[in-house]
Amino acid sequence: FTPTANATYEFHTCGSQIDTTLTLFSSCGGSVLGCSDDDEVFCGSGSKSSRLTRALSAGVRYLVRVAAANAAEGGFNLAVNRVSPVNDACASSATLTLNTTSTGTTSGAAGSGLPACSLPYSPYVYYDFTPAITSYYRVSTCGSLADTVLSVYDACPPAGNLLACNNNDTAACGSGGDSSVAVLLPAGIKAYFRVSGATPTTTGGHRILITRINPPNDACSSPVDLPLNTPVSGLSIGATGIDESPCGNADTLDVWFRFTPAVTGSYEFLACPVTQGFVPVV
Repeated sequence: FTPTANATYEFHTCGSQIDTTLTLFSSCGGSVLGCSDDDEVFCGSGSKSSRLTRALSAGVRYLVRVAAANAAEGGFNLAVNRVSPVNDACASSATLTLNTTSTGTTSGAAGSGLPACSLPYSPYVYYDFTPAITSYYRVSTCGSLADTVLSVYDACPPAGNLLACNNNDTAACGSGGDSSVAVLLPAGIKAYFRVSGATPTTTGGHRILITRINPPNDACSSPVDLPLNTPVSGLSIGATGIDESPCGNADTLDVWFRFTPAVTGSYEFLACPVTQGFVPVV
């Protein structure tokens, strides 16, 4: 069997007369890529037929071996189908492990037509992650085969809010068309990551990795812009600053903000609850 697209394929012998075994090889005498003996869940209760699935590469020739248990012989059925990725829907998202690269594909994915980063709809798959601690995390698809778009949600869309979206982060991933986002995630709350393509026809294999990072405004050279009369929240967990202000005691773990006034005058900076002492001036 030579697939025409990078995707997951399903081989089965459901309805066979004999008790089949099914094996997928890379070549004659080559590596065993998959093996199955009796799949009653898929082929029916009491069935002695087999089924296996495998992600295959376009244009590569694979060999399928059919045999019968106990040296039996007789008739059998054999079929191969292209199947959608198991994480094609948000409800069946694949779980990511911190600091561990996962691989997947959007080939064969359907999706529901939801766009990403103001780009046209493209087939997509979903991943999820539940942080153990509240912190900043970076999710990236660096090193992917396909040109990816990465979106982050606090719940399955369309009900969930879009927390971040990126198409092509050359600073983090180079010029390969891959994506990366830094996002603040609260402990114990599951976040969802959607990987899609840059165009409606862009599909293929990808890599995805989540790591814990320092706050993006950890250094004075990368401050976050502070808007006027609008409270913002931040997090110093993971900060690595070495500065110490003249009005503090060992206050080295710092984060940085930047404010550019539109009008010359006196301004007040507050680090207190929004309900305490915040009186915006128009």
